[in-house]
Amino acid sequence: MNSHKLYNIIKDITPPVIFRAVKRSSFYGAMARGVKKISGSEYIPVWNTINCGLLKGYYFFCDSKGGWQSEMLNGTYDKFLFDYVEKLDLKNKTIFDIGTHVGYHSLYFSKLVGKDGKVYAFEPNIFNIDRIKLNLSKNENIKNIYLNEEAVSDQNGEEEFLFSDNIEGGTSSGGFLGNSDPLWEKNIYINETEFKKVKVKTVTLDSLIETNSKNKPALLKIDVEGAENLIMKGGMKFLNEYKPTILIEIHSMFNMFVVLKALNELGYKVELLKKENDGRCFIVAEFKN
Repeated sequence: MNSHKLYNIIKDITPPVIFRAVKRSSFYGAMARGVKKISGSEYIPVWNTINCGLLKGYYFFCDSKGGWQSEMLNGTYDKFLFDYVEKLDLKNKTIFDIGTHVGYHSLYFSKLVGKDGKVYAFEPNIFNIDRIKLNLSKNENIKNIYLNEEAVSDQNGEEEFLFSDNIEGGTSSGGFLGNSDPLWEKNIYINETEFKKVKVKTVTLDSLIETNSKNKPALLKIDVEGAENLIMKGGMKFLNEYKPTILIEIHSMFNMFVVLKALNELGYKVELLKKENDGRCFIVAEFKN
């Protein structure tokens, strides 16, 4: 059993109040390292071939023993999301993948839009970026993914970003901007030895209106670990102009309040796609015609 699965089991059987208290404690770092040691969690990523689903035959660099990795390879990862997306008419359209992680969603979207469509992938974590580039280099036939190494936020400039380089262990997907509202209390991440602080470039959706005037996005996928409210604040003009379908993971009650308020003002209808045990929700928003 790898440490990611063991961590989830411990979290599921521990009362939330106690679990949060343990993660805030001074001995959590040592305990986490001990769990990794006894679980034999040394991941060794290699080239794999996706064996099922829309991306069957694509190359993907990962350790297939990992939970989310094996789901990507067998075509079951985020199936609820892709089942919904496949119902949409996205041929030759443009998609924004905000919070790209290692590129799996972008690869999927590139297949849906076809060679005349475009996928703009936004990812600020330098280690995730390297993995995205690696996956794209092996799948040489993909020419419609455009990587943007910036975080989408409520201002153009630079912001503090907490990130992890542990891709296979899963924590590299949990990086977030310093002024976001993530799932857990921020000091939990700060005390976690795998997370470091770094400055990243930020961009607002509103600032992209002119540069993307010829590439009106039909779909936005947003998974930004608590920065959902920042994207909305910096993207109201963009959303009002283009009215794309929005798939967004909500990481806190505050984010849900801000996002739903903004979507209501813009004239969107919202549907819940999935609710996780830890409280995260994945919603879809479509503009009311």
